Amino acid sequence: MDSTSLLPTFLDVDLTVSHIECFPKDVLVKFQGRNNSECEFDYHILQREIQHIPKVKNNVAIDEFCLVEERISGEWQRGRVVEKKNDLYTVLLIDRGEELRVDSTQVASACGNLFDLPPRVMFGIFANILPTGEKWSSKALNYFKSSIELQVKGCVQAVLPLQMMILEVPKIISQVLELQLGRLIGGDSFCLIVEMVKEFPKQMPDSLQHKRPELSLSNNDTLLDIQHVLDNLQPSLSVGGIESVKVSSAVSPSKFYCQLIKWIPELENLTVCLTLHYDIVSQEGSPACDNFGVLCVAKRRNGQWYRGILQQLLPNNQVKIWFMDYGSSETIPSIHVEKLKQDFILEPLFSFPCSRTYLHSPEMQENFN
Repeated sequence: MDSTSLLPTFLDVDLTVSHIECFPKDVLVKFQGRNNSECEFDYHILQREIQHIPKVKNNVAIDEFCLVEERISGEWQRGRVVEKKNDLYTVLLIDRGEELRVDSTQVASACGNLFDLPPRVMFGIFANILPTGEKWSSKALNYFKSSIELQVKGCVQAVLPLQMMILEVPKIISQVLELQLGRLIGGDSFCLIVEMVKEFPKQMPDSLQHKRPELSLSNNDTLLDIQHVLDNLQPSLSVGGIESVKVSSAVSPSKFYCQLIKWIPELENLTVCLTLHYDIVSQEGSPACDNFGVLCVAKRRNGQWYRGILQQLLPNNQVKIWFMDYGSSETIPSIHVEKLKQDFILEPLFSFPCSRTYLHSPEMQENFN
């Protein structure tokens, strides 16, 4: 069974951190955790079923799921082959997070129904946080190491090859920002950084590819209306003109969103007006999650309000918002989302999609390196 066939079908994750991998010059903080979303009794029943099912001793390739027998106890476990040399296998036990080195007689093919239950142990990267400088401080390293045995809840942004997930954990993000240990970055830009680190295969899953915002609401008339509004609010740029811009969000090396430097004071003024207005509105009581329109305004982690588009309704009263003036998406509690007032809709968009030309030109490549 190919390991890509066991992708989680859930967006929310509840886990207890069991291991942290964080180094000063490695901008990505990786973790290992025990899945709390499934009942412990379900894994106990599964383990008993594994012992009694007939084992098929076929050749199992690297990165495929399998069943593996422990030498000492003689018990069979679910695993994934991480290395293979002749008849010797190195297998990761997906329900314990440990590695076993065994010979081919102790490895059997995976049976599909035994792998319906998600792995008991999960591996991932804490999303949307980076060091304030070029590397993590000693204080930040100590914080991440102290999070072992911490129970956290998060939202899966993407699933990478080999079951590695990019997990947005609000508790971790808020503490990192509050303690000034790191900085926040948009989800799309963070996924791009993960890709550029090159610790994973170049071919990324569809969820990391550049796309226009996908609106999950099914009303086609509403989608057409929203697209019409966005088209009319796009800034007017002259072909061949030279402008000073700020990259506000990046989703691939060649596709990103920019803001005109000369318009940033206007954007900051709009943000102040939105925050003053909606701080008062939100105290008066928020509408139910399914009552606000696709065009909305949302309060981000810095406490300020921004214009956005509702992309998706998520479990646990969370929503995914695409922030139109920045070109990035973020998961927001639904209580921090309000209807966008007509006066604020008429303001022009402050971000616009861009792409780099001559990306494959050797001369241009030298200039960008």
